[in-house]
Amino acid sequence: ADGISVVWASSFLYNKHLEKMNARAWIKDFAIRAGQAGLKLFLFGGREGIAQRAAALLASSAPGLEIAGSCAGFFSPTQEPEIVQEINQSGANILMVGLGTPLQEEWISHHRQALTVPLCWSVGALFDYLAGNEKQVQVVWERNGLEWLWRLGQDPRGKWQRYLLGNPQFIWRVWQQKRAMRQT
Repeated sequence: ADGISVVWASSFLYNKHLEKMNARAWIKDFAIRAGQAGLKLFLFGGREGIAQRAAALLASSAPGLEIAGSCAGFFSPTQEPEIVQEINQSGANILMVGLGTPLQEEWISHHRQALTVPLCWSVGALFDYLAGNEKQVQVVWERNGLEWLWRLGQDPRGKWQRYLLGNPQFIWRVWQQKRAMRQT
């Protein structure tokens, strides 16, 4: 599970104990294996230059990894056909989309039929972490399920809605689901 909320909900709803693990923990191993398998990656998202920096760092840490292309994630709707065409012409096997949740999932869903790349992967802020734009959470915060609070403290303006409004809403929905499960 990528987030502590999914770990908590799984335990609360189904008594299933998942382990929290996100791409930051294994992306370099993935890049090495992708390079060994001859897979090509396309990185799409982040501010100008972030995907390019992340791509260069991944390529330098994974011998043989081919970066088919990269593109910033700030664009106008009129640019979307060009972006899809660039991705398709790149020959990428894996498209990594880092536009943030839920925009990246919506973008993939909206363009999936037009994309020829076999695999589309939503990666959130991964490019920012790889490029060094977003600080890594301190282990003690992550171990105690408080990464969200640490991230809120790092960027209160950008993350207040996600955590101060989104977290209670998520808890409420999970609680309602548990109630509905008991009634059936």
